Amino acid sequence: MEIVSDPNAEGLYQRMGAKKVGLSFGEVEGKLRSLPLMEMRLEEEE
Repeated sequence: MEIVSDPNAEGLYQRMGAKKVGLSFGEVEGKLRSLPLMEMRLEEEE
């Protein structure tokens, strides 16, 4: 699963097992913003 995280929530996702794999860039009100791109592996249920 990929998560585009709020910078303030990055630590929460890391504690849940996600790893930072890059940045996602976007624009908010004309200003460039970078957000942590996180990845988490999900286990399949049997």
